[in-house]
Amino acid sequence: MDESEFYDRVRDRASFENEGEALAITHATLEAFSERISEGQARDLSAELPRPIAESLTHHHGNPAKLSLAEFVERIQDHDEVDADLEERDERIAAVLGTLAEATDEEFDDLRDQLPSEFEELIESAETERELES
Repeated sequence: MDESEFYDRVRDRASFENEGEALAITHATLEAFSERISEGQARDLSAELPRPIAESLTHHHGNPAKLSLAEFVERIQDHDEVDADLEERDERIAAVLGTLAEATDEEFDDLRDQLPSEFEELIESAETERELES
């Protein structure tokens, strides 16, 4: 999957009006994940992604932070380019995760294993997206 296709799929899943919004939520979500997952997992996922998108996953270096789901979402919302109300937030994050799942396949399953159970609802939404796209 190339960079443009990745953003297009995020845009379509979350009904964004333009690619800029999809780009912003994609990078904000992946940067938040870069803080939450191991460096090895980030490297494995980024190897299957287009370079500009992959760079967001390798944004943070060091030990993974034990971010709760609320802290993870707060990191995403703190990005200046991300403009989403609470009703749209989960749908938009799930759109990124669904596209990430589609682009990385087995590596996404490894990512899922690293996350605490409170992330499960978002992951299940992403998994549903992946199944629908197959």
